[in-house]
Parts: sequence; structure tokens; C-alpha cells
Amino acid sequence: IFMASIKKHNFKSKLKRQLFQYSEDALQRAVLEIRDNNLGIREASRQFSVPKSTIQDRLKGCSTPKKIRKPGPQPLLTVEGGQNSCVGT
Repeated sequence: IFMASIKKHNFKSKLKRQLFQYSEDALQRAVLEIRDNNLGIREASRQFSVPKSTIQDRLKGCSTPKKIRKPGPQPLLTVEGGQNSCVGT
């Protein structure tokens, strides 16, 4: 019984969510195929290895390359602000 719980725990610790496993180019090609060649979202998702929801968001205009959000908290200081804040210390 004890060994089974250890194996279960180790299996869960190995699982990590992988984000952004596709390129922006693949996403753009998928959207173009859907618009130009009437390819379905599901087929484009499989063909270009891009999540269906990502393709749907791009088609609706919810996400553009400039609006893509990176995981993690927002930075507190900008590059310029970070350099200026260390001057007086």
C-alpha cells in the first residue's frame, strides 16, 4: 500500500503543463488555410498542431500577436525604470 502511494505521487510530480508548443508561423498558416481554402478548425488544428481554442480566438480577433499574454506576473519595473531606480543607491 505504501509503495503504491509513492508511485502515484512521483507520477503526478513528473506532469507539467507545457505552454506554447506551436510557432506563430504555424498559427498564421492555420488561419490562412481556414480563410482561403475553407479548411475546418478541427482539421487545421490537427494539421498544424495548434490548439483549436487558439485558432478560434485568432479568428474572432480576441488574440493578436501584440495581445499575446505571457505566463507569470506582470513586471513591476520597465527596462528604463529598472535602470533609473538603481542610480541613487
